[in-house]
Amino acid sequence: MKKIIKEGIINNVDIHFASSLPKCLIGENDEFVDKHFSSTCFVNIGNGFVVNVDGSIIPCVHWIGAPIYSLYSNDGYLLNIDDFLEGWNNELPNRFRRKLYNYPFKKCMDCNYWEEKRCTGGCPLLRLNRKIYSEIENERR
Repeated sequence: MKKIIKEGIINNVDIHFASSLPKCLIGENDEFVDKHFSSTCFVNIGNGFVVNVDGSIIPCVHWIGAPIYSLYSNDGYLLNIDDFLEGWNNELPNRFRRKLYNYPFKKCMDCNYWEEKRCTGGCPLLRLNRKIYSEIENERR
């Protein structure tokens, strides 16, 4: 990856990698990681989502079959932007993001990246399904 970054610098292109891993598993307090890697899940911060072909909205591509909202009202009409944002910020999507953001970050809360808001612990599904905390603990030893 450093080779790719170096090539980008030569060609005046800023290269940035999005990772589903927490930054501490990539390289804690590493300037290269800090500058070129993002470990922030857009589900956690609420600035992105995926729209299925039927207009249902899922949190991300990993949550197929788990819609949390829709582009359409209950009567089948496309929501206007104000109604969409009101629901997105106040209903199930917001509750979902708040709950996900707070769970299960116990290990991450002691990390400098977390304290400085440079990482939100990577992909929530990865943490939940792959016992990422044990990996973090092993990395810190």
